[in-house]
Amino acid sequence: MFEPGKVREVLEALSYPIIDCGKFYRTKALYRGGNNPTSLVVYKDTGFCKDFAEDKGFPLVRLVSQTLNTNDPKILAKYVSGQIHTERKKEIPKLIMPRIYDPECLKRLFPNYSFYKKRGISDSTQQKYQLGLAHEGQMLRRFVFPIYDESEQIIGFSGRSLDWKEGATFPKWKHIGQKNYWIYPFFHPNFSAAREKIDGGKEIFIVESVGDSMALTEHGIDNHLVNFGLGCSPALQTFLLEKNPKKIIIATNNDSDGENHGKIAAVKTLIKLSGVFPLSQLAIKLPTLNDIGEMHESGVDVAKWSWNEPEMSLEEIKEFIQNNKHVLNSVNVEKFLKKL
Repeated sequence: MFEPGKVREVLEALSYPIIDCGKFYRTKALYRGGNNPTSLVVYKDTGFCKDFAEDKGFPLVRLVSQTLNTNDPKILAKYVSGQIHTERKKEIPKLIMPRIYDPECLKRLFPNYSFYKKRGISDSTQQKYQLGLAHEGQMLRRFVFPIYDESEQIIGFSGRSLDWKEGATFPKWKHIGQKNYWIYPFFHPNFSAAREKIDGGKEIFIVESVGDSMALTEHGIDNHLVNFGLGCSPALQTFLLEKNPKKIIIATNNDSDGENHGKIAAVKTLIKLSGVFPLSQLAIKLPTLNDIGEMHESGVDVAKWSWNEPEMSLEEIKEFIQNNKHVLNSVNVEKFLKKL
């Protein structure tokens, strides 16, 4: 455990901008040149760091080491003297039971459809998703979407901030519940048509957010799943294995920033899935704009894109991997390259 204030002291010494979020701080991933003000989380009590864009965790001493580009123990000790944690303590695995929420709670949401209507999402689609604006609680001023399990019980919520703008110091999307277990919107009671398509062995699109999901639904593309920025959780991977679709099309964001975290996430997902699916069953088809929601809002024919837009070729994927090994950070990269 760290002394109170120690973690903040280290971050400030390294010039990391700090957003206090209670049990942890949010900040930029300066150690890799990141500019998203909320992508890195650092826990106050342990100093453990979680980089959501890179999908990796590491102790505070490693953050210091990578920020200063040194492994000199004398230099590191100036920042974390006597409290150099190399790894989190191993914990005994616990059986996690998702919390079940009373569907009556949805009645407390305001049926405000103007926000997404301006983005080209019809009232009927928003109603299908049971969207509502929260006016209190953890999801205050967020558009909330309920998440269902296979028994059609509500096990969580995903919320898009009404106030978020580029450069905001708080996350655009917030999730309540064990999102590692979500298979969305497949189990939503209003998505029987989507279940029929996916159960029928059609291809499945993998997208990042509910906003992308709604855009696809507007264009009649029901055969899709949302990964909530996780890449491919064990639960989602198991689901895909069970359904064994004709093709898995990874359509995560195509970020305009220099690092393009969406493209990196897509390649990581492809590498992970290639361990259980043949490459002929996998594809990456990135949006022509930042994401599918933005494409729809800009008037792009998303259905036509889904049919005609070329997928990333194996040569393009290979070149991208070779140029980005430092951020892919996967032990499977070399093994994957041998398959190409």
